[in-house]
Amino acid sequence: MSLVFSKGEIRRRLDKVQNRMRQERMDVMMVSGEENFQYFSGVSGTICLHNSNTRPAALFIPMDGEPIAVVGSASAPTVAEAVKDTRVYTSTSGVPTELYLKALNDAGLDHGTVGIERGHETRLGMPLGEIEEVMGGLRAATFVDASSIIWSLRMIKSEEELVLMRLAADIAGRARQATFDQIAQGTTLREVARIFGKEMLANGADRVNFVHVGTRLPMNLTQFHSETKLRRGDLLFLDGGAYVRSHSTNYSRLATVGRASALHKKYHERIQGVARTMLKETRAGKKCSDLWRVARDAIRDSGFSILDVGRLGHGLGMEPTEPPSVSKTDTTMLQPGMVLSVEPFAMAGKLPTIWQDIYVIGRNENELLTHETHELREIG
Repeated sequence: MSLVFSKGEIRRRLDKVQNRMRQERMDVMMVSGEENFQYFSGVSGTICLHNSNTRPAALFIPMDGEPIAVVGSASAPTVAEAVKDTRVYTSTSGVPTELYLKALNDAGLDHGTVGIERGHETRLGMPLGEIEEVMGGLRAATFVDASSIIWSLRMIKSEEELVLMRLAADIAGRARQATFDQIAQGTTLREVARIFGKEMLANGADRVNFVHVGTRLPMNLTQFHSETKLRRGDLLFLDGGAYVRSHSTNYSRLATVGRASALHKKYHERIQGVARTMLKETRAGKKCSDLWRVARDAIRDSGFSILDVGRLGHGLGMEPTEPPSVSKTDTTMLQPGMVLSVEPFAMAGKLPTIWQDIYVIGRNENELLTHETHELREIG
């Protein structure tokens, strides 16, 4: 059984992926990325997510029938509760290739086609050398990209997924406002990040998604935060989010250190106006690339210049950022059930400004997930 999702939820995911596999004559899908293993099995196949490469896990989904898991002995008891056919290895020096080969053959290779995570926004959860050994052991098989099938499912969230994401968004909002209450001039950016993370856990998060914090460009958007101190007059950017079980959200808000200037207030209102313009066009049937053009024009019409970060919004779910992207080149059509951030990012002279909210795309109207205040907070 899954520790997170109902049996019916996991069954529906497997039925959908197997239907797509039959359409594309894909005999087996071999997934080893952490989130994809979780998505199709309902549990994690590893003992510490992405933080150890010692014991890879793989799930073999046949075109018909039940999946097969190959996992290390440490995680095997939990995986076996969710995947009946769980095969175990004990080595910490790599997975025995024969385990993978037998799982693939047992799953069935009638057409000789194996789908793997080799495409857009996917990663293999095993060393390249191991996948090469598998390919070498099945020279008659063709290994194809499964990423388009995987994302066609993962982009559309179920109600069970949305329950977790609503909670995650609420936790992040309460934690950020509590952080703003605790920081002041002289607080370091590293301390801001730690307080925000602590507050997310205190408010019910299972773990922290990430924290981005900055006051000026170039902004450090890594997870190694600086000892730079907040100064009066700074505009503080605080982005991040929380995981509830397997799913998360993340979004940003701004605050000023000391009283907000008239210029800060003006730009803050204008960037929200850009977001409102984007929202009018954020609906099922709209292409992400069309939404990007709406955002670009609204940014320019508001007197801003575009700060080119590649996109102006993105999907969310099991990972902090997921397809689709609100970008010039992403022609993905928005569909009901997608979760999308509306995220205009612009420059007002030398001052960066941003707004971000998250919506579930609906058939008739969208659902707002981020209910945190829209005010420009004044801190310290």
